[in-house]
Amino acid sequence: MTDIVNDEERQNRAKAARERFERATSDMASEGRFADAEGMSEIEMMEYATRLQQEARK
Repeated sequence: MTDIVNDEERQNRAKAARERFERATSDMASEGRFADAEGMSEIEMMEYATRLQQEARK
């Protein structure tokens, strides 16, 4: 039973994190923080946002 609860909690946390990431990516794009956002797909923007975040943490 606790495994089911833990799995549901992990899924909820993952969903919330994904939503925050997507919102932040969208905000960054609307602020013009992506070099060539015009030609980027949504996936490319998310990958770029991930790289920016990783570089900021160094």
